[in-house]
Amino acid sequence: MNEFEMSLFENALDSIDHGLEHFDQYQLTNRLRDAKQCVINLISGIDLLILQAVEKNLGEDEIYKKKKNGEPDYNRTIDPIDGLKKLNISKSRYGPDDQEKSSYSDLKRLRNFAIHHSKQKYKMAFFEFDVSYLVLYMVRFTKEFLNSDIRIYLPEHTQELILELIKDKDWFQLVEREEILSNFRFMQYESITDGCQSPVSVEPCLNCHEYMISIDENLFKVGYCINCFTKYQMARCLRCDCLVPSYDMEFCLCDSCQVYFRDYY
Repeated sequence: MNEFEMSLFENALDSIDHGLEHFDQYQLTNRLRDAKQCVINLISGIDLLILQAVEKNLGEDEIYKKKKNGEPDYNRTIDPIDGLKKLNISKSRYGPDDQEKSSYSDLKRLRNFAIHHSKQKYKMAFFEFDVSYLVLYMVRFTKEFLNSDIRIYLPEHTQELILELIKDKDWFQLVEREEILSNFRFMQYESITDGCQSPVSVEPCLNCHEYMISIDENLFKVGYCINCFTKYQMARCLRCDCLVPSYDMEFCLCDSCQVYFRDYY
């Protein structure tokens, strides 16, 4: 079978393999060209896998746009986003969740940045975490969406290559971080709507400067920043009793209470 007779799935694997090759080269050389080609090829592979999922579960005609008379236009395939919508409408268990949709949109933006912007503009967008995250997302997409819901399996050697390429990239920590941040958004929403205590400290992390130091075991281990995993010793403010990072366990005041005492006493 020549390259023009390859199936959707075979074309998807071809794009993924090319993307992984450039990802491997990028880790060795740090060349932006390899980062760019990695992003473009892997996104192309993901999009083709979505179309393959539509074809397998809903029928071949469903991957094509419709003419005015309602007949399939075999010269134009649907947008992969519309493919996901078709799968979601078909059966509710199909398709990525909101977090995965958001990740997919971010990856699309990164791909568009690679294609449409000058080297100077996309240079800042391509650094190691972005490309590593793309590979991470593809693993999640394959495992959670394709394997579990659609039952389209990448060859074992491709799966092994993916894991090999990202084994030194704190992949499991990235997965854990994504799950924690998803839980954080839900708990933070509850704290606003129900008047509950926020699951994070009122003091920012000194390392990443985000307000994400856990004070709730249901979110993450108390004293750890859920964004960068920096660990802090925690103490309760003597005035308002909130948990804040502190090296003084006996006399601790949060920033707000320090301002209060400074202004009024």
